[in-house]
Amino acid sequence: RNCRVIEDNVSKLRKSGIDSEINIIRGNVLSKNLFAKLASSPELIFSDPPYAISANSLKELTENNHFTAWAESATLIWELPNKPINDEDFTVSSPWKIGNCRQFGGAKFIFARIHPQ
Repeated sequence: RNCRVIEDNVSKLRKSGIDSEINIIRGNVLSKNLFAKLASSPELIFSDPPYAISANSLKELTENNHFTAWAESATLIWELPNKPINDEDFTVSSPWKIGNCRQFGGAKFIFARIHPQ
């Protein structure tokens, strides 16, 4: 169902004139092998994980060397749960750094990028 909503939103973007490459990745993004199979590095990565495991997933994903290599120049946009949370629970592994947190309507997002050490 979630991918269908995302596909509908991509269709609306295309109809509005946006002509960018948009790929929807279906599958377990925590898999060690998923990112080794993907082509070029993206500019933006939007993640809307299951809320119950969101904080752990963010930490685990940024610890994944395959993901970090694939996402080397991307901005990671991570949707936070829409329930009361402790923002300190959401951490990333080096070389990732959380830049800022923004709210759009009822949704809250953190933005992270890789920073050279």
